Amino acid sequence: AVVSTQSTGVVNLIKPILGQTEIEVELANWDLRSTLESRPAAFYKLFYKTIKRDILMKLLNNDEERVAKFMYYCEYPVSRIVYTLLLDIPGYTTRDMLQHALATTLAQYKGERYGDVERVSMKNAVFGGRLPRWTGLDALDLPTNHCTECVKLGNVRHSMDGRMIYFSQAYRMVTDMSTDFIESVLPGGPSGNILSNIYMREIDLWL
Repeated sequence: AVVSTQSTGVVNLIKPILGQTEIEVELANWDLRSTLESRPAAFYKLFYKTIKRDILMKLLNNDEERVAKFMYYCEYPVSRIVYTLLLDIPGYTTRDMLQHALATTLAQYKGERYGDVERVSMKNAVFGGRLPRWTGLDALDLPTNHCTECVKLGNVRHSMDGRMIYFSQAYRMVTDMSTDFIESVLPGGPSGNILSNIYMREIDLWL
């Protein structure tokens, strides 16, 4: 299962304000592993999306249209900015902001597991999911225990006007179409830090 070192800092940031609801207790004791069955991993994903939007609203003067575009088109740089503001600039993220994001997340969370919210679909570029699954050309809506944000950034996603677009084919995924199991690798990971001692760790797997 994937363990996010970045989520460690964010979880430590919100631990002092966590209450005693079942999911908050689970988050406080989360081992940061994003297994398919993990409820705190799913809750954290929703919390991070919420705090990311709140920070963007603050940066962009509550312009919801611009915030939506930034979150869609600039997902990777926005995440880097948000992590920096959350973890590296003391006092930028106030207790009120964290409590607002936590309250919003608690209101939205419906008990999902990570495998319920992190899913990936493979569609043939020509037929786009219109053929029966037994043809072997599509595998739709499969759970995955890694972050699909990297998949979206590095491979296939839908544009805001509904078109499917393809770019930067670094992400590799191997699956037996008779099962719902996927092996995947994204060389370099999402950090973009070429000086990291783990930056090249998955190159051999990718090759």
